[in-house]
Amino acid sequence: MGASHFIFARYASVSASAMYVGYSIGPAGMVLGLVDNPRSTYRELIIGGFTRVGRGSQGVTVAVAYASASDAPYIQVYINPSLNLGRLSLSGSAEQYLPLDGDGTRELDFNPVTLLVRVHRLVGIGAAYTVAMPHGNVSKERLGPALQLTIPHGTLGVEILRNLNRSAAEVRLALTTSF
Repeated sequence: MGASHFIFARYASVSASAMYVGYSIGPAGMVLGLVDNPRSTYRELIIGGFTRVGRGSQGVTVAVAYASASDAPYIQVYINPSLNLGRLSLSGSAEQYLPLDGDGTRELDFNPVTLLVRVHRLVGIGAAYTVAMPHGNVSKERLGPALQLTIPHGTLGVEILRNLNRSAAEVRLALTTSF
């Protein structure tokens, strides 16, 4: 199966919100993204390419992109697997930040890794976990419940993540659609 067109938008109450739009031509496509944290000065403008290997809801999407971030330019590598086994689904997003100059921070993020149990054909409940591992700094981990609703051509998700390093909690809403 080749790549598909997609839109992903996530609002985050504490960390950065993001939007990615992908358009494919056959097995590969182009992705544009925007990351913004209004509580800090951090922003990214992203452009790159992607492909998807798999069948149906089983597979992995791989992307390589250039990001013009507020702290430095980066090459970013994304790996997004999805696995469905009956009522269980496991999905994730791994992202490697590779700075192109000395001002950037090399970092590996898993944001999020989600395990869901389908309790109805349109509803999944479970847990979401995120970890940011900047080179030379303390990792930041968050964990909490997740709810996912299936909508025509996509999903609507809610996560309530508690920062494991301190008591701050975050609500995240995500819309994913493909066509």
